[in-house]
Amino acid sequence: MSEFGWTGFYQAVADKLLEYKSDRRPLVKGLADIFERQFPKFSKKVVPTKTSKDIDPFTVFAYFNRGGNENRTKVSQATVKLLGIKKPAPELFLGIPVVDPRATRFVDDVNDSEVVDALWSVFEDAINLADSTNKRNRSSFINSFNKAKLTTSVTYLSMGLYWIRPMYYPSLDGTSKSYLKDKLDVQIKENPSDGEEYLALRSAMLKTFQKANSPVHSFQELVYEGYEDSLRKKREESSPPDGSQKLHVPKRAIDEIFFMDHSGVDKMLERLEHKKNIILQGPPGTGKTWLADKLAHIFTGATTEDRVQHIQFHPNWSYEDFVRGYRPSEKERLKLVDGPFLILAERARNDPNNRYVCVIEEINRGNPSSVFGELLTLLEADKRTYSPKNISFPTKGHERGLQNQDDAEKRGTRLSLTYPRKPEERVSVPSNLYVIGTMNLADRSLAMVDMAFRRRFAFFNLEPLFNERWRSWCTKQGIRDDFAGKIKERLEDLNKKITEDKDLGAQYCIGHSFVTPNEQIADPPTWFK
Repeated sequence: MSEFGWTGFYQAVADKLLEYKSDRRPLVKGLADIFERQFPKFSKKVVPTKTSKDIDPFTVFAYFNRGGNENRTKVSQATVKLLGIKKPAPELFLGIPVVDPRATRFVDDVNDSEVVDALWSVFEDAINLADSTNKRNRSSFINSFNKAKLTTSVTYLSMGLYWIRPMYYPSLDGTSKSYLKDKLDVQIKENPSDGEEYLALRSAMLKTFQKANSPVHSFQELVYEGYEDSLRKKREESSPPDGSQKLHVPKRAIDEIFFMDHSGVDKMLERLEHKKNIILQGPPGTGKTWLADKLAHIFTGATTEDRVQHIQFHPNWSYEDFVRGYRPSEKERLKLVDGPFLILAERARNDPNNRYVCVIEEINRGNPSSVFGELLTLLEADKRTYSPKNISFPTKGHERGLQNQDDAEKRGTRLSLTYPRKPEERVSVPSNLYVIGTMNLADRSLAMVDMAFRRRFAFFNLEPLFNERWRSWCTKQGIRDDFAGKIKERLEDLNKKITEDKDLGAQYCIGHSFVTPNEQIADPPTWFK
């Protein structure tokens, strides 16, 4: 729920707006002044002017919930000042449906007092019902809902109700309804016919949320996941049916450096391409660091470290070390310094035709959510702000094109940092920057990795691999095949005992790296001992 921190602000706006129900003239005048002075480019067809006589409460919300509007934060901040709200305006709008910027108003004719009054009535009754659920409030809401739906579409009306009390009312925007049908198997009509049916649908959704296997458990999650699901569908629809865009790495490259099969490596590269962030986790000695480095160089095509940066987390690592913080300078003064991740992000942004990878070893040894800070949100693939249309890939088959720059800019996200250089500064993570993390499952600091961090990464489990490829490698280093077989037998037997031990478990198994020679072995028994 921390990702939906805007909830309290939206409810506070609704509570304050209710004070204008009997006299909307000061509200209209205040909004007209705001848009005339601060947002002159807003269309006069959708915002109030000094000649406007009335306004409904949902339209006020719509001004900072317009699709494609880069001024959402600024408009909401201006609303805070106008209404005298103590809660700060949000900078992140996750799980909020938006209206068409060309049709921001909920009422076509703002001078039709009967229509505007109907929306104010359902607005007040909706707040009363959400704050105090009883038969009287329920009956009042149903009656006012039925009147209001005659003045505006049920889709817009449900969005407005969700804005004012997102914990209580479901939004029936297009992506949410599709998600309800496809993922939750909640069958609904195109739109509820009346308020009674709308509340019945709400109850059905809440029952579904309570199921253990439900992918969402709140109306905010429903809106957010519905939007994410629609983006996934668009990406799938844009992929050619012949699979010509599938990531591929030459067989020789895998055979030379990996003990695992091709499908496993291809899957990692494919998920890195789409998710943009992966974590290799497993017991000590399973080759996580080795594999991360090789994946990064294959993925970027870089033969040097200019586009692959290695960082190792430890318990003392902080946001100031990784992102940005104050450091002593030569003159014994504190200086604001960018951390390695921001520096790499800037290099990637200035070189959009190449890929960059940040390899973070022992990513769970620091507190990842604390170290990443605001960047945790910006890491998500659909929050990246720049997707180069054409990327030159090192090997045949890497021709997968990302969405064009214009599309990426529309859905990109920019946030202010804890230590901004200027008040108006906003940062982003470019989509040609990828993250590969390694995680030791035997490390007790694993508990520091919370769910908000986990869901931004694709996880791959690495296990000890004493297979034929490992034996073949050993024989090339001077170890007889029969002796390699004995090593395999002893290590597998030991790992079986470790796995079955109630005080240890599989995370403490011995990885193959401990018994994988990297040079010619003259005396294998002594080396093994």
